[in-house]
Amino acid sequence: MAAKVKMKKILFYDPDITGHHCEYLHHPATFLVNQTEVEGVIVCNAKIGAELIEIYGENCPQLRIELIQENLQESIDQADSLWRRGQADARCFAFYIEKHCPELAIALHANPMQPFLNGGAFRRCKTRMRGILFDPFPLAERIAPNERTWKWRVTAFRKMCQIKWLSLNSRIEKLFVLNDTKVTQHFNALTGKRGLFEAIPDPLPLHLAHASSIDSGEEDTRVLRLLFIGSINRRKGLLETLNAIERLPAPVRARVSLRIVGRFLDTALREEAVKRVESLSRMGCKIDLCEGWVTDQQFSEEMVRCDVVLAPYVGFHGSSGVIGHAAFYRKPLLATCEGLVGELVHDRQIGVVVQTRDPEKYADAIDGFMTREWNYASQQAKYASEMSSSSFIRQLIS
Repeated sequence: MAAKVKMKKILFYDPDITGHHCEYLHHPATFLVNQTEVEGVIVCNAKIGAELIEIYGENCPQLRIELIQENLQESIDQADSLWRRGQADARCFAFYIEKHCPELAIALHANPMQPFLNGGAFRRCKTRMRGILFDPFPLAERIAPNERTWKWRVTAFRKMCQIKWLSLNSRIEKLFVLNDTKVTQHFNALTGKRGLFEAIPDPLPLHLAHASSIDSGEEDTRVLRLLFIGSINRRKGLLETLNAIERLPAPVRARVSLRIVGRFLDTALREEAVKRVESLSRMGCKIDLCEGWVTDQQFSEEMVRCDVVLAPYVGFHGSSGVIGHAAFYRKPLLATCEGLVGELVHDRQIGVVVQTRDPEKYADAIDGFMTREWNYASQQAKYASEMSSSSFIRQLIS
């Protein structure tokens, strides 16, 4: 009788529910249900876990979905500072590593825990660890000279110290940064540990594979349909977009429509944005504001029915999921020239970049889509193919 082969055990951990968090948990879940050599445990917020259990079932031997204990989740959610939040997050991660004793534990959002992952509990454990860092470091070359303030220098120094401290734990074997080879090279040089940091593709959501049948509706070639979509905070560049719309010449403005879809994360910003939208609408601008949580289906429908996707980030240096969505639907991007977003859009030739803080230049770029022919389909297809779920998971666990 042949001996039973022991399956490799991997733990995936994420206690959050906002933004990409729910989306990212579907990648390992989909991968694990089809495996015979890997046993996976997904530890997550109860609000997401219930959905995952409903989709993937409770009887799959390769996949166990465990809901974070209420007291541990509350200590994370109710923390009154980033430091305490990171402490609570790290305690929770360590608790489930000790409980399940996996060969490999992966934190799908390692940012809050950075100062604590070199602590005693993580040094003593036998589990190998990996993690994903989002928007981890503002490289000097991506910061305008006049913006390299004392605050930026303090932030950069703090993050540099965190990275060096984190890298001292030999149980941490890999830290991933979405799409950003420059930051990974910088971190590897900074810590002297070549290969510890690695760029990984920001994966396209799995639901996009089933989104090709969406009806785009009747196309009005007389109007350029701009789409601003996703959770809205100040760094997303909504006010800069409204400034640019206001600067458009009246004949151009009459042929442009802007659709704003998403949930405001800042009450003061919402009040200011609503007033601006109302004012511009009185000037004859075609602006639709659709507030609230954006479902996968709605996100897909909005993408299909627009002409240009906006990514006018301000002071943001990491990757953005909207790039992959736009590439999948072959929609050109009008994006900031700043940070990684600007570099990706420009270098991969999947849209146009502009200094979105300059309303005149931003307006000119919008006008350019009205007056010049553009086709980024082949470059976008290539980009989308590299951002697959399978590529993401293979690199994450290999």
